[in-house]
Amino acid sequence: MKYIYTAFLLFFSLNCQIASAKNFEVTMNDSDGSGNKLFFSQELLHISAGDEVTWIPNARGHNIEFVASPNNLQFRSSSSEKVTLKFEIPGIYYYWCSPHKSAGMIGLIIVNRDLSNIQKIKNAKAPGRAKIKLTSLLNSL
Repeated sequence: MKYIYTAFLLFFSLNCQIASAKNFEVTMNDSDGSGNKLFFSQELLHISAGDEVTWIPNARGHNIEFVASPNNLQFRSSSSEKVTLKFEIPGIYYYWCSPHKSAGMIGLIIVNRDLSNIQKIKNAKAPGRAKIKLTSLLNSL
């Protein structure tokens, strides 16, 4: 009986963890009609470990490419591709739209509010307007 109870608790806790994971959507945009051009709908996103993020292109020619992360994630999507990634490791993930990075089309994902790799993000590449936006996003943390 003790083993059945333990198995039930393990099964229940695993199902609760799976059920509590969330999916966040980030759109890749050309313009919002009010002067904002070439941007992600959520440039700064706080999530929990186990959550997923889906990037949806609202216009052709956008992608995502990770620049720096706590686990040295090497990922670059194809142009105009819808992408979903699951984040398990806490820390800051810095990414950009490869063709529009110099225009400042960047984003940060913070998993579990862990800022332990912030220096790595500060030292990462940030061409053109990306440098200004990256500094602004990091200062808002």
